[in-house]
Amino acid sequence: MFLLLSLSVIDRFGLFPEIRAVNAESVVDLLRFMATGMLTIITVMLSVLVVVLSLAAGQASPRSVPELMADPVTQNALSTFIATLVFALTAQGLIEFGAIDATGITAVLALALLIVAWAFKYLIQWIHHVVDTLKLNKIIARVHDQAHCALEDFFADETRPGGPEPEVAQSTDTMAVVHAARVGYVQVIDRRDIGVIADKENLHLNVTVREGDFVHPATAIMEVYSESELVGDTREHLQNAVVIASERSLEKDPLLGFELLTEITGHALSPSLNDPQTAIICVNYLKALLVHAGGISAKDYPQGRSKSGRVLYRSVTFHDMLKRSVRPIVREGAGSAEVIFAIADAMWEIATQATVDNLDSLPDELTQIEAFGEKQLLLDRDKKQLRSMISRVRTTLQNRHGN
Repeated sequence: MFLLLSLSVIDRFGLFPEIRAVNAESVVDLLRFMATGMLTIITVMLSVLVVVLSLAAGQASPRSVPELMADPVTQNALSTFIATLVFALTAQGLIEFGAIDATGITAVLALALLIVAWAFKYLIQWIHHVVDTLKLNKIIARVHDQAHCALEDFFADETRPGGPEPEVAQSTDTMAVVHAARVGYVQVIDRRDIGVIADKENLHLNVTVREGDFVHPATAIMEVYSESELVGDTREHLQNAVVIASERSLEKDPLLGFELLTEITGHALSPSLNDPQTAIICVNYLKALLVHAGGISAKDYPQGRSKSGRVLYRSVTFHDMLKRSVRPIVREGAGSAEVIFAIADAMWEIATQATVDNLDSLPDELTQIEAFGEKQLLLDRDKKQLRSMISRVRTTLQNRHGN
């Protein structure tokens, strides 16, 4: 639009070089055709997008749909088509009102042809991308990539170790409880804002929830220790520092990515699909995430305290990630030899790659894998192979602990 207004000004002052003028009615007809075509394409595109998201939700998990909506190719294509529509309508109006005439119309025609070619390029690219998006492997890979980014953000959290030890509230301090402001899931806890309030008001806080928890007005989200009673404004500020919404977000919730992959696995193992190969693909991506998380020492995980030591948070540990990843799949897939073998193999790789202080999380999961396998596997040879794989993992754990 800015470009068209600039053309109008240039045309009014006669600053265009001598260019052969074209028929205004022909250009208006072309612009009208562009606008109609782009409106049709946008309508069809949105309809196709709804169908694609519905199919993706059916193939994978409904909770993976919000992550698919953040697709840059679709967003770029849609913005291009809308920009083309706006250009066509604006140019048509400026020509019909006489704001652009003579050689300016020729410039509009050249721009229109260039923009149409640009829009068609994005249309072809988007059609190919939609077909590619429906591949389940691509959906799983995208969920993994987003989970990996959330994991990296988690390890970059400002509540990392190295600050002072937590300050202890005095026995004479008054304890007050801050409840959730609404029903929903904790999306973000503004640690910086909470820390500022704690330092300013001389408070000691224990934040009892973390990102991903479901809360309601009766849920205590903070315990506040202070020398005097907690005033209403401070309570409200602390409540507002915990963002609650109707669904979880990967922004500050590192466990959500693991859970999305386990949901896709469970969906693939359901009797309606019975697709163990997709489950194995999810296990492989979970293994990549767990090996990465396990390779970071427990002392380097965010420790859950503010820089001043006045605020304590519930921290996420490697054990939380392992438990959320392995247990749902074992319950659903222990009867499939290929799936439970893939889980046992993942445990062995984690045992060889994780830091020693993260290895204590593995024995409990190994016990569950073995118990479910013994109960649900039908063939004795499969049970024997599972025992052998579990034994190899335990031997690896013993050797590493010995070192």
